[in-house]
Amino acid sequence: MPLVEELSREVEIKAAATEFYNIFTHHSFNLPNISQPIQKVDVHDGNYTIDGKAEIYKEREEFDDNDLLISMIGVGGDMFKYYKAFDVIFQVVPRGPKLNSVVLRMK
Repeated sequence: MPLVEELSREVEIKAAATEFYNIFTHHSFNLPNISQPIQKVDVHDGNYTIDGKAEIYKEREEFDDNDLLISMIGVGGDMFKYYKAFDVIFQVVPRGPKLNSVVLRMK
């Protein structure tokens, strides 16, 4: 029987919920400008390396502006030799004007 695991973590953020969500959905090109430690961003088309061997991961991204939800759903690639499913879900949870939280779930 396969092991089914879900990881979940909630983190507080000091930002307006919709502004934080919009950074990742509509203004991701600005991430290097608003975060000082980031010097450069490269897009690798889902290719990665494990033990020196090139692997491929394909995902479908879905955005729900009403629930401030970003879903990255694995749809193919070498990852599925090892996992039945691999989904990452971010949800921004409004709590107040400047103190909110982000919930990260991995299945």
